[in-house]
Amino acid sequence: MRADIIKHAMHYGFYFGLYLCAKFFLSMTQNAFLGFLAFAMWVSIPFLIYWVVKKYREEQLQGFISFHNAWSLSFWMFFYGGLIVEVAQFIYYQFINTSFLPQSLQQSLQIMDKMGMSMPQQNLDMLEKIMTHPNLYVLTDFAIYTLVGGAIISLLIALAAKRKPNPFQ
Repeated sequence: MRADIIKHAMHYGFYFGLYLCAKFFLSMTQNAFLGFLAFAMWVSIPFLIYWVVKKYREEQLQGFISFHNAWSLSFWMFFYGGLIVEVAQFIYYQFINTSFLPQSLQQSLQIMDKMGMSMPQQNLDMLEKIMTHPNLYVLTDFAIYTLVGGAIISLLIALAAKRKPNPFQ
């Protein structure tokens, strides 16, 4: 059973990764409509993952899935999809638009300065290190958003998707 879930998570995670790549590249444009479309894609992620878990439950498990299996499928989809989008982000930040992260940091610091906000120097140093090294940015993005966020969202999806057989039938 476990190998089957991983196999399906890899399969669906590949397509989910492509979806996340499309969302990422749409969000990098200056076009308001494409930015809104990227936001709509971001909001729809939990519903998309739920749909895949439900489809797996119905087609592979005769309509029943445990909480653990639903969480595993969902989480591993986030993991594999996240790997794909993080590779795309690394390529974008390292080779295509090398000034994006440092410019974003400078813009953020200017906004904070205008608002009269400050940050301890050690935090500024850490942010500067992360934002000027795409590999660190991508690693922290993967660890925080994909793994932690994916695990939390997967809990909610698993709660909604689990289905036990009726013992009285």
